[in-house]
Amino acid sequence: MSVRKLDFVKEVEVNLEHTNGKITFKPGAKVNMDKIAKAVSDAGFSMRFLKVNFTFNNLNVSDNFCFPFEGNNYQFIKTGNLSLSGEKTIKIVGKSFVPAKEYKSIKSELIKTCDKSTPTFFVML
Repeated sequence: MSVRKLDFVKEVEVNLEHTNGKITFKPGAKVNMDKIAKAVSDAGFSMRFLKVNFTFNNLNVSDNFCFPFEGNNYQFIKTGNLSLSGEKTIKIVGKSFVPAKEYKSIKSELIKTCDKSTPTFFVML
């Protein structure tokens, strides 16, 4: 319920049997991934991963590339050089979004290079 109460969330579908959920955002709303992680934690659950579907139109990305979207930056890590087209799933990574072991393995790569005044979320494909 705590995720459903977030002002940018349109709909939440939860499958407790498979321990996953799907969040649909309100169109044009500024999404705060940190608030999602906190709401999940406050509900007594841990965040194993958070994946987001984006639709890209021939966007060339590389390591540390910053993709601005609706008030946030999404900084790619461990990506290499790619051209993204169509719907792609990206994984939000960081201390609040992945298990401790995985965080430890990527921690050294999480160096913010995007505009420091804008919230930045690290992502992987």
